Amino acid sequence: GYGAGKRRWMITINTDARRFKILTPSGELLTVSEKQCGEFHRIFHEKMPKLRGIYFPAIAAALKRDRMRLRNPFGRERIFTDRYDDALLRDAYAYIPQSTIGDNTKRAMLYVRGKKPETRICIEAHDSFTALIPLDEQIEYATLFKEAMELPIDFSHCSIPRGKIIIPAEVKVGIKNLREMKVWTF
Repeated sequence: GYGAGKRRWMITINTDARRFKILTPSGELLTVSEKQCGEFHRIFHEKMPKLRGIYFPAIAAALKRDRMRLRNPFGRERIFTDRYDDALLRDAYAYIPQSTIGDNTKRAMLYVRGKKPETRICIEAHDSFTALIPLDEQIEYATLFKEAMELPIDFSHCSIPRGKIIIPAEVKVGIKNLREMKVWTF
């Protein structure tokens, strides 16, 4: 939804379907037409009217006001140096949500390390992290990880200021490997 049109959606969906071998219920490789993506695009924006009506114009205004700079709620700033066109705007639309999620994950990992320095964080993947924990401390760690990921994010100093938000998180626990992890219910 970062300003991409129906053609870009079609290319992305078809490329990903080939790359990840995504099949239809009848077993054929998934493909979508530009016309189908136009309908997906229409429905998406119908369900998310504030993107075009509020968010996109606010990003464009912030770029012009702040000399092509955007700042996420954690204070990370990006300067956009390319020519002002649709490609630059797509990058700008994505910057705050994408960088905020990554920074929130890093903040959560630091929070966990502050509370339990012995935590062995193994993998960080943009909107999640994986850690090795003692089997007999699953409840304590699951609670801590959820608390860390759901700390309020204060948007008051962001290029597009607003209040605080909390992004809901789920915790998965597994004994043998990542594939067999199950959602932890609190």
